[in-house]
Amino acid sequence: MRSLPVVDVFASSVRPNLVIKPEGDTLFRRTESFAPRFGADGANGSRWMPASGIRLIGL
Repeated sequence: MRSLPVVDVFASSVRPNLVIKPEGDTLFRRTESFAPRFGADGANGSRWMPASGIRLIGL
């Protein structure tokens, strides 16, 4: 079966960026992002998440 390419992705809510606190190396900087397009990019490790307090129905 042939899959269709994803052109654009929208979401009613998006969790804001999350700054990860370093564990040991204080020079280490990491920010996790949850853009809607990450939910359909097929990459391992990227993801979309709704804003806090949003209840997902049917999941």
